[in-house]
Amino acid sequence: KMRRRRHLGLRARVTITFALGALVLSGALSSITYFSVRSSVLNQQESSLRHQALDVAELLSSKLQQKVPDYPFLLASYDTPRGSQSLLYRSGKWYPSSPSLRPTVLPHALESLVVTSGRAAQEMIRRNGVPELVVGVPIPLVNSAYFQVFDLSEVSRTLSVLLGSLVLAAAVTTLGGALVGSWGASRALRPLH
Repeated sequence: KMRRRRHLGLRARVTITFALGALVLSGALSSITYFSVRSSVLNQQESSLRHQALDVAELLSSKLQQKVPDYPFLLASYDTPRGSQSLLYRSGKWYPSSPSLRPTVLPHALESLVVTSGRAAQEMIRRNGVPELVVGVPIPLVNSAYFQVFDLSEVSRTLSVLLGSLVLAAAVTTLGGALVGSWGASRALRPLH
């Protein structure tokens, strides 16, 4: 026995076409919006944090020319309330601003670029599931290197809320498209009944 295939009626096909059209359009617009905003926010945040690390490294350069009894205390005084932490590499030793920060969190290539090659660099990392930006700045005048680790969890949460809002808007738009398609199909097909 062969089963008869059920065909969708014209009204259902029109409704589905409208819904799919709304889904594609709202999905494309949501994607463009999300990735544009994400790129802009991350670029601005990285630029701001990079400038902050460069400014602190410049201040440290003059401070390190004097006798500093407590490097961690000095570093902690430059950490921001946004949850940044820092490391100083000086004379082959590491000095963290906080006991919870270890040099092992630094990406090896970044560390090498800053300490060995004497070039400023930055890299995004994840530590314990938290996105962070690491900025490394050489301080050649005192044969040192400064690394600042910035917590980006607030930016990540903001982008997650934006993504959720755009997905919800796309779903509502798709539902709206299905309703308009159903209404339009019933109006257009009324004379055929």
